[in-house]
Amino acid sequence: MLQYRRRDNFLDKVERVYQISGGCITEIRPHKTTEIMFADVVEFRLCYLPTAEKPNRYMVTVKNTKGECIQFDNMHHRAKGGLEERSQAYRDFVSVLIDELRSAQPNLIVRSGGARWYYALRLAGGLTVFTTVIAGLIFIPMPDGWMSPAGLIKVGALVVLLPLLLRWVVKIKPKIYPIADLPDRVLPSATVMA
Repeated sequence: MLQYRRRDNFLDKVERVYQISGGCITEIRPHKTTEIMFADVVEFRLCYLPTAEKPNRYMVTVKNTKGECIQFDNMHHRAKGGLEERSQAYRDFVSVLIDELRSAQPNLIVRSGGARWYYALRLAGGLTVFTTVIAGLIFIPMPDGWMSPAGLIKVGALVVLLPLLLRWVVKIKPKIYPIADLPDRVLPSATVMA
Protein backbone atom coordinates (compact mmCIF):
# COMPACT_ATOMS: atom_id res chain seq x y z
CA MET A 1 0.00 0.00 0.00
CA LEU A 2 1.44 3.34 -1.13
CA GLN A 3 0.24 6.61 0.43
CA TYR A 4 0.41 10.28 -0.46
CA ARG A 5 -0.65 12.92 2.06
CA ARG A 6 -1.53 16.55 1.59
CA ARG A 7 -3.58 19.34 3.12
CA ASP A 8 -5.80 21.10 0.58
CA ASN A 9 -5.95 24.50 2.29
CA PHE A 10 -5.14 26.17 5.60
CA LEU A 11 -8.66 25.46 6.94
CA ASP A 12 -8.17 21.68 6.83
CA LYS A 13 -7.22 20.38 10.26
CA VAL A 14 -6.23 16.94 8.98
CA GLU A 15 -4.26 15.88 5.93
CA ARG A 16 -6.09 14.02 3.19
CA VAL A 17 -4.65 10.59 2.55
CA TYR A 18 -4.52 9.07 -0.93
CA GLN A 19 -3.59 5.43 -1.15
CA ILE A 20 -3.16 2.79 -3.81
CA SER A 21 -3.96 -0.76 -2.77
CA GLY A 22 -6.02 -3.73 -3.86
CA GLY A 23 -6.67 -2.55 -7.42
CA CYS A 24 -8.04 0.86 -6.44
CA ILE A 25 -7.15 4.41 -5.43
CA THR A 26 -8.72 5.71 -2.24
CA GLU A 27 -9.09 9.25 -0.91
CA ILE A 28 -9.58 9.38 2.86
CA ARG A 29 -10.98 12.59 4.34
CA PRO A 30 -12.24 13.13 7.89
CA HIS A 31 -15.89 12.43 7.08
CA LYS A 32 -15.78 10.83 3.65
CA THR A 33 -13.89 8.10 1.84
CA THR A 34 -13.90 7.78 -1.93
CA GLU A 35 -12.68 4.61 -3.59
CA ILE A 36 -12.25 4.17 -7.34
CA MET A 37 -11.39 0.79 -8.80
CA PHE A 38 -8.81 0.94 -11.60
CA ALA A 39 -11.07 -1.16 -13.85
CA ASP A 40 -13.85 1.49 -13.51
CA VAL A 41 -11.77 4.54 -14.48
CA VAL A 42 -13.21 6.41 -17.46
CA GLU A 43 -11.14 9.60 -17.26
CA PHE A 44 -7.55 10.10 -16.15
CA ARG A 45 -6.17 13.62 -16.46
CA LEU A 46 -2.68 14.92 -15.71
CA CYS A 47 -2.13 18.64 -16.03
CA TYR A 48 0.09 21.54 -15.15
CA LEU A 49 -2.15 24.28 -13.73
CA PRO A 50 -0.08 27.02 -12.11
CA THR A 51 -1.65 29.79 -10.08
CA ALA A 52 -0.14 32.93 -8.57
CA GLU A 53 0.09 31.19 -5.20
CA LYS A 54 1.14 27.79 -6.62
CA PRO A 55 3.54 28.37 -9.55
CA ASN A 56 4.66 24.70 -9.86
CA ARG A 57 1.24 23.07 -9.47
CA TYR A 58 0.61 19.72 -11.15
CA MET A 59 -2.78 18.06 -10.78
CA VAL A 60 -4.28 14.59 -11.23
CA THR A 61 -7.95 13.82 -11.77
CA VAL A 62 -9.35 10.29 -11.72
CA LYS A 63 -13.06 9.73 -12.54
CA ASN A 64 -15.02 6.50 -12.62
CA THR A 65 -18.20 5.33 -14.34
CA LYS A 66 -20.38 6.53 -11.42
CA GLY A 67 -19.09 10.10 -11.73
CA GLU A 68 -17.01 9.93 -8.55
CA CYS A 69 -13.82 11.94 -8.74
CA ILE A 70 -10.51 11.98 -6.90
CA GLN A 71 -8.39 15.05 -7.54
CA PHE A 72 -5.12 16.12 -5.95
CA ASP A 73 -2.02 18.18 -6.67
CA ASN A 74 1.60 18.39 -5.55
CA MET A 75 1.15 21.39 -3.24
CA HIS A 76 0.65 20.97 0.52
CA HIS A 77 -0.55 23.66 2.93
CA ARG A 78 1.44 23.57 6.13
CA ALA A 79 -0.56 24.35 9.24
CA LYS A 80 0.55 27.99 9.54
CA GLY A 81 3.54 28.28 7.25
CA GLY A 82 2.18 28.63 3.73
CA LEU A 83 2.82 26.13 0.96
CA GLU A 84 5.19 23.21 0.70
CA GLU A 85 5.88 21.61 -2.65
CA ARG A 86 5.82 17.81 -2.55
CA SER A 87 6.78 17.13 -6.16
CA GLN A 88 8.99 14.11 -5.47
CA ALA A 89 6.38 12.30 -3.36
CA TYR A 90 3.67 13.31 -5.87
CA ARG A 91 5.78 12.06 -8.79
CA ASP A 92 6.45 8.71 -7.09
CA PHE A 93 2.77 8.25 -6.20
CA VAL A 94 1.47 9.20 -9.65
CA SER A 95 4.07 6.97 -11.36
CA VAL A 96 2.73 3.99 -9.41
CA LEU A 97 -0.84 5.09 -10.21
CA ILE A 98 0.02 5.20 -13.92
CA ASP A 99 1.60 1.72 -13.75
CA GLU A 100 -1.47 0.31 -11.98
CA LEU A 101 -3.85 1.90 -14.50
CA ARG A 102 -1.67 0.70 -17.39
CA SER A 103 -1.91 -2.88 -16.16
CA ALA A 104 -5.67 -2.66 -15.40
CA GLN A 105 -6.63 -0.80 -18.60
CA PRO A 106 -3.94 -0.92 -21.30
CA ASN A 107 -6.15 1.04 -23.75
CA LEU A 108 -6.99 3.92 -21.37
CA ILE A 109 -6.68 7.40 -22.86
CA VAL A 110 -4.91 10.00 -20.70
CA ARG A 111 -5.82 13.65 -21.05
CA SER A 112 -3.18 16.27 -20.44
CA GLY A 113 -4.12 19.89 -19.80
CA GLY A 114 -7.21 21.54 -18.43
CA ALA A 115 -10.80 20.59 -19.13
CA ARG A 116 -12.57 21.78 -22.31
CA TRP A 117 -14.36 24.61 -20.52
CA TYR A 118 -11.03 25.83 -19.10
CA TYR A 119 -9.45 25.77 -22.56
CA ALA A 120 -12.45 27.63 -24.03
CA LEU A 121 -12.26 30.25 -21.27
CA ARG A 122 -8.52 30.82 -21.79
CA LEU A 123 -9.00 30.91 -25.55
CA ALA A 124 -11.80 33.47 -25.27
CA GLY A 125 -9.69 35.64 -22.96
CA GLY A 126 -6.66 35.45 -25.25
CA LEU A 127 -8.70 36.23 -28.35
CA THR A 128 -10.32 39.19 -26.57
CA VAL A 129 -6.92 40.64 -25.67
CA PHE A 130 -5.59 39.98 -29.18
CA THR A 131 -8.65 41.57 -30.82
CA THR A 132 -8.35 44.62 -28.57
CA VAL A 133 -4.68 45.08 -29.47
CA ILE A 134 -5.37 44.63 -33.18
CA ALA A 135 -8.31 47.07 -33.05
CA GLY A 136 -6.09 49.58 -31.28
CA LEU A 137 -3.41 49.20 -33.92
CA ILE A 138 -5.85 49.53 -36.80
CA PHE A 139 -7.96 52.41 -35.49
CA ILE A 140 -5.18 54.66 -34.20
CA PRO A 141 -5.02 57.36 -36.86
CA MET A 142 -1.87 57.75 -38.95
CA PRO A 143 -1.14 61.18 -40.36
CA ASP A 144 0.70 60.00 -43.48
CA GLY A 145 -1.26 56.83 -44.35
CA TRP A 146 -0.22 53.16 -44.23
CA MET A 147 3.09 53.71 -46.01
CA SER A 148 4.42 56.01 -43.27
CA PRO A 149 6.85 54.63 -40.65
CA ALA A 150 3.98 54.37 -38.14
CA GLY A 151 1.92 52.37 -40.65
CA LEU A 152 4.78 50.00 -41.32
CA ILE A 153 5.28 49.52 -37.58
CA LYS A 154 1.56 48.64 -37.26
CA VAL A 155 1.76 46.12 -40.08
CA GLY A 156 4.95 44.67 -38.56
CA ALA A 157 3.23 44.32 -35.18
CA LEU A 158 0.31 42.49 -36.80
CA VAL A 159 2.67 40.16 -38.66
CA VAL A 160 4.54 39.35 -35.42
CA LEU A 161 1.46 39.01 -33.18
CA LEU A 162 -0.56 36.62 -35.36
CA PRO A 163 1.99 33.74 -35.28
CA LEU A 164 2.44 34.29 -31.54
CA LEU A 165 -1.31 33.94 -31.05
CA LEU A 166 -1.46 30.76 -33.15
CA ARG A 167 1.50 29.26 -31.27
CA TRP A 168 -0.16 30.06 -27.93
CA VAL A 169 -3.48 28.49 -29.05
CA VAL A 170 -1.71 25.26 -30.03
CA LYS A 171 0.40 25.22 -26.86
CA ILE A 172 -2.52 25.50 -24.41
CA LYS A 173 -4.71 22.97 -26.24
CA PRO A 174 -5.40 19.88 -24.11
CA LYS A 175 -3.64 16.79 -25.46
CA ILE A 176 -4.62 13.12 -25.53
CA TYR A 177 -2.15 10.24 -25.08
CA PRO A 178 -2.52 6.47 -24.84
CA ILE A 179 -1.44 5.42 -21.37
CA ALA A 180 1.29 3.21 -22.86
CA ASP A 181 2.99 6.22 -24.54
CA LEU A 182 2.67 8.83 -21.81
CA PRO A 183 5.42 11.49 -22.04
CA ASP A 184 7.50 12.29 -18.96
CA ARG A 185 6.67 16.03 -19.14
CA VAL A 186 3.16 15.52 -17.71
CA LEU A 187 4.77 14.97 -14.30
CA PRO A 188 6.81 17.52 -12.38
CA SER A 189 10.57 17.30 -12.77
CA ALA A 190 12.27 15.45 -9.97
CA THR A 191 14.53 18.47 -9.49
CA VAL A 192 11.77 21.15 -9.22
CA MET A 193 11.62 22.76 -5.80
CA ALA A 194 9.46 25.62 -4.53
